[in-house]
Amino acid sequence: MTGLRWRTCCVVIILIPAVGVGIRLVQNGTVFQKLYEFNQERLASHQPLSGTSAGEIAITGARVIDMTSEHIRADYTVIVREGRIAALGPSAEISVPITAEEIDGSDAYLMPGLADMHVHTSGIPLAYNLFLANGITTIREMHGMEKYLERAQQVAAGKILGPTIYTTGPGIRADSTSALTNVEEVRTKVAEQYDAGYRMLKIHDSLSAATFGIVMEEAKTRGMYTVGHVPYSVRIEGATDAGMDELAHIHSLHQDFFRNFDPENVFDEYVIEEKRIPEIVAMVQGADTAICVTLIVNQALSDSQDIENYLNRPEMSYELPWAELYMRSAAWYFDKMWPKSYLDETYLPWLNKLTKAMHDAGVRLILGTDSGVTGLVHGFSTHEELRLLVNAGLSPYEALLTGTRNASSAVGDEDDWGTIEVGKRADLILLRENPLDDIGNIKSILAVAKSGRWLDRDKLDEMLEEVRRTYR
Repeated sequence: MTGLRWRTCCVVIILIPAVGVGIRLVQNGTVFQKLYEFNQERLASHQPLSGTSAGEIAITGARVIDMTSEHIRADYTVIVREGRIAALGPSAEISVPITAEEIDGSDAYLMPGLADMHVHTSGIPLAYNLFLANGITTIREMHGMEKYLERAQQVAAGKILGPTIYTTGPGIRADSTSALTNVEEVRTKVAEQYDAGYRMLKIHDSLSAATFGIVMEEAKTRGMYTVGHVPYSVRIEGATDAGMDELAHIHSLHQDFFRNFDPENVFDEYVIEEKRIPEIVAMVQGADTAICVTLIVNQALSDSQDIENYLNRPEMSYELPWAELYMRSAAWYFDKMWPKSYLDETYLPWLNKLTKAMHDAGVRLILGTDSGVTGLVHGFSTHEELRLLVNAGLSPYEALLTGTRNASSAVGDEDDWGTIEVGKRADLILLRENPLDDIGNIKSILAVAKSGRWLDRDKLDEMLEEVRRTYR
């Protein structure tokens, strides 16, 4: 007993000097951030679900939204064989093979699977469960890791179950490519990414004009797709003139709209030069540059300032362990960014207006969410982004285009996926309700097909439960 009391006292004595430091760490979120990151690393070792060969299936009597037009094709049958759409047409004209598993699609709506083209999974394979359970059958990782290239191949070969994976290489940043003094270093970094197997290059806003020019030159020489933030050094005109294929985030254009913008003080409450919208839209339109919109990112900056409501969202049960405590402890961050009043009354309405102007001008808008950022839960955030696009003025059909046809055409794979047509990959969502009537109906998922593998509601619920059980 005496020994126990002595050891307890020693622990207390040792801890006393650290109490002040500990309080400060908790207050600024460092402790919970480290625990959150530790769990990311731990969960990255979790085994993905095994893939199985897709059987032959026939979805009969469905109302098909093929995304080639807004027209709904009633009482259609779709035949899937070897992971591809083998035939489709009016049910009266399509014979169901005796070898096929027949799935009754009557009174349901069949559409292509969705793509979320801006995600950060941190290599955690349980994220694939969340994407598929929400009808997202294609993703693009926006900060490359070697394992992403490997998993992309495994998914394509049917060895693991997950969405089709595109990935950029690790982002090209000024702090990791001091190209101002070493041009060869930048050329080497781009070459290394290409040689490693990356075919998409991510650019950050911190690049100098000289570095950006070299990066773009090297990428174009190799035929690499360039996507990322608009560098502060060149602004929109410099990015589009250089031929960037895609701009990540509609908000990355703000530097050209904020009056007297200072990159060192991004979160000042700037006056917005709305009169420049036609000029800026014309730059993007003329360069045939796509925009991955991610309205949800700035909406989350506003919503999360009401921390209780934000944490009580149902999807937070699928957020990583320690995320809630990390977010609570990091509330101090709100003092360093735009206040909710500025976001709600000025910035968010402007982003909506800009998004609609880009859409009306024919700029290719692409669905993306930045999911994986704390609070932006994989899969569920994609549905919220669709709602925000409709709120910005797009019709439900136009919003769905951003995650189907627009996404596939932007990366040059429109012949492979994005619509329901013969020969295309059988990535499908079967819905109980019509998403063209109400974009919220995208949540009414009855089943998902990934490369022809049929995942019914019970299987999707089982996949969600695996995430919840493992995380908690």
